[in-house]
Parts: sequence; C-alpha cells; structure tokens
Amino acid sequence: MGRAVHVLATFQAKPGKERDAEAMLQGLIEPTHREDGCVRYVLYRRTDRPGTFYFVEEWRSAADLRKHMASPHLSAVMVQKDELFAAVDLAFVSPLAGGNPAKGQLDSPRPAFQSHGDTAEEIPD
Repeated sequence: MGRAVHVLATFQAKPGKERDAEAMLQGLIEPTHREDGCVRYVLYRRTDRPGTFYFVEEWRSAADLRKHMASPHLSAVMVQKDELFAAVDLAFVSPLAGGNPAKGQLDSPRPAFQSHGDTAEEIPD
C-alpha cells in the first residue's frame, strides 16, 4: 500500500456556466465517496470569485487516485470540461505538521506543491 495522496483540484467555470458547472461537480460527490480508497472528497465554492470551485481530496494511495481518474463519473465530466470550464488545475499537495494535531492532518514530509495543470498523468507515488 502506498502513501496517502492529497489533491487540491481547482475549477474555474466559464462566464454564464457557473450553475451548470456547480451542478456537475456536485454530481461527482456521491459516486466518488463510494470509491474504494477515497478518504476525503469535499467540494468548496469560492465566495469572493463566482464560478471558482475547489475539491480537497485525500486518497489512500496513488493507485486509488488513478482508478478515480479513470472512473466513468469523472470521465463524463472531463468530456464536457472545455464547454463548462475556463481552467482546471490539479495540485498534488502535502500537509505540513504543526499546531494542534486534532485540528490538522499530520503526514510524513513530502514536496509541498506540484501543479499538473489539467492532467493527472504524473500522479505521485
């Protein structure tokens, strides 16, 4: 079993497509929560920038994230990506230790940030 993988996925909807984009992203939540290896998958809407959404994700392993990236429900969204989104970015992030462990996730040290645009071809192991 590999190390946990943490992802910050950013989606910027095209003007006029904000509601459709939000509905589509919300539709990913339930099927993703049922995926084996999904530890955390939370959708956020940025309140000061309409049409900007974030998924904060934690996967048990890189293999689990790869399965998610190939899932039918995510593939259906990616087919419509260009129609709904001006930008999509996946950032592989690592929690940093500090503060109260009950209020933050502690993990072993890893590179703090890697951005891969709208691809996940280089999912870290």
